[in-house]
Amino acid sequence: MSYTSVREARLACHKLRDLYIRARTRKRRLTILKAAWLAATRARVFAERHPNISPEVRERLLKVSEEYERLARELSEDYRARYGD
Repeated sequence: MSYTSVREARLACHKLRDLYIRARTRKRRLTILKAAWLAATRARVFAERHPNISPEVRERLLKVSEEYERLARELSEDYRARYGD
């Protein structure tokens, strides 16, 4: 996971997507899916609740959150299609 820039977050998302695709078990896929949701939530909550960050950093964190959330939604759809949960 990376929160330093949107570009780094995109690279991390690609790595997570690759790990998800190569995962052999349902448990491993679920772990990767949870990691994506956690990264999205962590970035969004930090951006919304931390009082001492600049508007630029806040905006960057919200964009990073959007990247991870996009990945998490994509992986959630695939997980539901595979396992019906």
